[in-house]
Amino acid sequence: LIYLLGVRFFSRAVGICAALVFALDPTVMLHSLTVLSESLFVFLLVLSVYVLTMPEKGAPSLWRAILIGALIGAVTLTRPVGQFLLPLMLAYYLWQHRRAGRAALFGTLALLVGLVMVAGPWLVRNGQLGGSYAFTSAPTYNMLFYNVIEYQHEVKGAPKDAFREELFATLGANDTRVLRSFEYKDQEAALIDEYI
Repeated sequence: LIYLLGVRFFSRAVGICAALVFALDPTVMLHSLTVLSESLFVFLLVLSVYVLTMPEKGAPSLWRAILIGALIGAVTLTRPVGQFLLPLMLAYYLWQHRRAGRAALFGTLALLVGLVMVAGPWLVRNGQLGGSYAFTSAPTYNMLFYNVIEYQHEVKGAPKDAFREELFATLGANDTRVLRSFEYKDQEAALIDEYI
């Protein structure tokens, strides 16, 4: 796919170089031997960019738009940071079909339908189980247990381990699996506001 994108936007030589650089990257080789979400994320992201940038003749294909949306949904389910790519991909889609008029609008709606078909059930599940229609509860946990602890250590001189234990005591739990759930999201957000 990297080769094909290189050929599409530049030349065959650029496609070959880009594919070789990616294939021979030691971190890519190492991660290919380990089950990580990043490997699937990169594949789905490159595939979605490939499908998104395919040239079309005439009116935009609704099936292609649904596929693009489904791929963006899969990217987002694999790594929630993918949700921030949606506005960029929508903007590119609209720019690509700027002369198509209403067909571009229908294509955009079809893209969103594809996204909702893939990612919607997960959002509904999270809303029903955790009370929050979000892809993940990790942002508050990560902010509190990584950024706030680092901030308190660097700026206030608080020992990291002691401060982490203080947070566990305040939250009444020390199981990180539980603390990453939606159940503690509001409490963690309140602590973030208190300490920063």
